[in-house]
Amino acid sequence: AVLSFQTGIENLRKRKLLSSLTLFTIIMITIGIVIFSSFSSLETTRTIINESTPLYQGVYIRDPAWNGLSQQIIDYLKSAYSNRAEIVIRSWLYTQTPSDPSITFTIRHGDNVGEIYAITGLTSSFIDVYPIFNMTGRWFLPDEDFVCVIPSSIAEEIGASLTDTIEVIGLKLKVVGIVDDKSIDYIADLDGEPITPYDQQDPEILDAHVLASQTIFVPFKLLEPWRPTIASVSIIPYDPNLAPSIVEDLVRNFNFHVRCGVGDKIIYYSPALVVTVFGWQIQ
Repeated sequence: AVLSFQTGIENLRKRKLLSSLTLFTIIMITIGIVIFSSFSSLETTRTIINESTPLYQGVYIRDPAWNGLSQQIIDYLKSAYSNRAEIVIRSWLYTQTPSDPSITFTIRHGDNVGEIYAITGLTSSFIDVYPIFNMTGRWFLPDEDFVCVIPSSIAEEIGASLTDTIEVIGLKLKVVGIVDDKSIDYIADLDGEPITPYDQQDPEILDAHVLASQTIFVPFKLLEPWRPTIASVSIIPYDPNLAPSIVEDLVRNFNFHVRCGVGDKIIYYSPALVVTVFGWQIQ
């Protein structure tokens, strides 16, 4: 490589005129491209329509890579839409090393012990939007804190029944509901993915979720001191005609990836940047 470089330098010295003309040509071409070309960018919204019946008529937002939404966003959504829509918030609390399946949360009932991968926080309005079948007991109420709903597999594993008290992350929680595992596993949100926690054991797979047997459900506000991952927000307007304006607000002001259930279809909105190059011929 060094020898080739030295040979090239020698040829340039021997042919000074030809080398100068070549260099001049390159410079002029570069200047011409810069002067007589321009670039224009335009932010737009790309839409994809999925012809499938939505779980609900409303708006669904989440981070495409499940990195979570900020508390500031939640505060904004509550202030902007809480009086015009039902807002369902979902959060997931993981251990400090969610990629390690050997580190789990311990759940206790008397002398019986079980393990779960993550804890799911949900607002009380969840039951009004998402269909849950085969549940014994009830969902938690808006003013309840230290309660939980557990899958039937976990109830069987630790021998827990309705009104029993279980312990997890140092909290004593009253079991107010026991739900069949399949009733949870079969629920798919507007993105087509389960509502159970995203499985971080393999970060390369973005649509992998744990089964219901690996989580329990508690009030959203109960997990706030642990700063869980705010996974998603569903906004179901009391007037379905408001959905398009909500979508426009979220996409334009926050560059959110938004899904909207409208009639018998699900529309996916994603922000996009279009770059156009204009040549010298239209200057």
